[in-house]
Amino acid sequence: ESHQSATLPYLFFQSHVSRPCCLFDQTCCTMSSLVAFVSDNAALADPKEREASLREKVPDLLMPDETVVFAFKDRGGKGRDSSNLTNKRILIKDKRGLTGKRTDYISIPYQAIRAYSVETAGRMDSDSELKIYASGYGKIKIDFVTDVDVFAIKRFLNSMVLVGDAVGGKAAVIPTSAEAFATPGKVTSFLDLLGGDSSQIDAATVESQLKAPSVGILLPDERVEMAFKCGRDS
Repeated sequence: ESHQSATLPYLFFQSHVSRPCCLFDQTCCTMSSLVAFVSDNAALADPKEREASLREKVPDLLMPDETVVFAFKDRGGKGRDSSNLTNKRILIKDKRGLTGKRTDYISIPYQAIRAYSVETAGRMDSDSELKIYASGYGKIKIDFVTDVDVFAIKRFLNSMVLVGDAVGGKAAVIPTSAEAFATPGKVTSFLDLLGGDSSQIDAATVESQLKAPSVGILLPDERVEMAFKCGRDS
C-alpha cells in the first residue's frame, strides 16, 4: 500500500513538472516564476530525487522504510527551503540566517494532525494553500504555485490521517422531511444570507459532487450524512 501511495504522486509529478507554465508566451512564464519567487510559493519537485538527496546529505533523518511521496521547494523551486510528505510524516526543512548554515527540520507525525484544509487558487490569486493544524505545532501553512494539485494532496492526507480512532463512528440515520429541502422564499433566503444562516441541502447530491473525479476528496467508504449551505459556501 505504501508503494502504491508513493507511485501515484510520482506519476503526477512527471506529467506536471515538465509542463511549461506558458506554451506561447515566454514573458508570461517569466512573470509567473517571478510571482512564485516573490510570494514564496512552493513548486512540485521530484520525490525520488528528494529522498535520495536527504539520505545522502542527512543520512539519519529518514527512517529505513520511509519514502518521500510529495516533495516541494519554495520560491517557485528556486528557494532554499523545502517541504515533504512522506509515508510517515510531514517533513519541513527551514534554513535559518543569512548563510543558511543553520537548518531546522520540522517533523509532524500524521497522528498529530487535528485538522487540515486546502484552498484552490482564485482568478486573482497567485497561489493555492495547504493548512495543517497539529497538536503541539499549531497552524502550519504552505503556499503552492497554481498548478499544484491540492486535491491530490488532500486525498493523500485523507489516507494518512483519517485512520483508526481518527475516523468517526457510523452516524445514526435521522429521518428528514421533504420540507427540509424545499426552496425557501426570496425574503427568507435574503435574511438567511445576511445573517449567515445555513439551510439544509440534499446530502446525496453533495456526496456525489465531492466524489467527482475532478475533486475526489472523500474516502471510498465515506458518506455525507447531513449537508448545509449558506450563500456559495457549504
